[in-house]
This record gives sequence, C-alpha cells and structure tokens, in this order.
Amino acid sequence: LGLSIALIFPQKPALAWTLVFISVVSMAFSNYRYFTDESYRTKEDHRSSAQYVATNERVGDAIILDAPENITAFTHYYRGDLPVIPMPRLALTPTFDREQLAEEIASVVAKYDRVWLVHCRTLHSDPDDLVTKWLDDHALLLGRLIFPSYGSYPTVSAYLPRDPIRKE
Repeated sequence: LGLSIALIFPQKPALAWTLVFISVVSMAFSNYRYFTDESYRTKEDHRSSAQYVATNERVGDAIILDAPENITAFTHYYRGDLPVIPMPRLALTPTFDREQLAEEIASVVAKYDRVWLVHCRTLHSDPDDLVTKWLDDHALLLGRLIFPSYGSYPTVSAYLPRDPIRKE
C-alpha cells in the first residue's frame, strides 16, 4: 500500500493524500473495533473471576491459581486481601512427581479455613487438572462457577479443606 502511494504521489498527489487519509482512518477504526467490539474479545474473563472472589472472600481464605502463567492477569484485576498461590509450583515434565504435588497442595490447604481455586487455561502447566482433582477428592466442594469468555473459561471453585462437622 505504501509503495503504491509512493508511486502515485508524483503524478497525482491529491489521490495519494486521499489514499493516505483513507488508510489512516481505516487503521484507526480497525484498532477501535479490536479493543471495543465483543466479537474480538479473545482473552479469559479474569476480571469477573477476580471480582467474584473478592466479593465473597473471608478472613482465613486463600486463592490457589491453577496455571501459574495466569498470575499476572488474575492479580491485575484482583483487589482483595487474600494470598494468591500459583499451583503447580513445579514445572510439569515427563518425570513430574504427582505425589510431591499432592503433598504441596495438602500443606498449602491445611493452613486455611476455605480455599478458592481459580482454574483457567492449564494446558501447559497442569494438563491433567491434578490440582482440581486433588481438591475434589480431598476437600468439600462448596460451589463452582464458570465465567464464559472467548478464550478458556475461567472456573472459580470454593472448598472447605476440613469437614465442618467433624473436628479434626
């Protein structure tokens, strides 16, 4: 486009300036639509999941963020007071130790009265959803909410680490 305008400019400068103007206006409109039109919304809805946790949190709670690569996006929107703990902390490799991850989750969960799990786009860090499966098997699920978006759907789950009836 630039080369065409440069070739036209010596013979027809008015046409070249018109093409430059149309190009700039088109690019500006395209950028505007990209950042404002819902159909271009390709990221996860971390804003809604962070606001949901912040609205419902209590003292003694903690947030486990499954997929540590989401920590920057989630904490950008999260305005609460709870600690945000990324899990798994270990890089998943072919020799990944599942028992070590389970011990790590157990030690983190034992410190808190209630745990929020924010699960989103775990394809690289937790492809088998080990964190979610461990919490589903070892803690009491209070509720799970899915936030639709055009990328991966963020899921927020609340757990009680201990049985509320039996004192352990």
